[in-house]
Amino acid sequence: MSYYLTEAQKNPGQRAHDFADEFLVPIVADLDRGQVFPKALIAQLAAHDFLGLAVPEQSGVAGAGFVSHIEVVQALSRTCPAIASIINNHALFAYAIDHWGSEAQKSQY
Repeated sequence: MSYYLTEAQKNPGQRAHDFADEFLVPIVADLDRGQVFPKALIAQLAAHDFLGLAVPEQSGVAGAGFVSHIEVVQALSRTCPAIASIINNHALFAYAIDHWGSEAQKSQY
């Protein structure tokens, strides 16, 4: 059995690759040496709709699906595995809140 990505599923991965080239490549060594959580960079990732890809769109996020999430994680991992890990951990948290959180928690987070 063969699986092929749709154009919609490829788009986030390509955008993440472009994001990595533009924003990560110039600073990846400093990120590794600095050992600081990159809050400003996470805000940029959110602005580019890389957070919440695996959560349904009605939750107020990109909602592109799990395959698109994996494409983004894979593309970012090539340049900076730490940033890809942050996105992956965010997805785990968002998935848990979306599936098992109360309405108050969903609104807050």
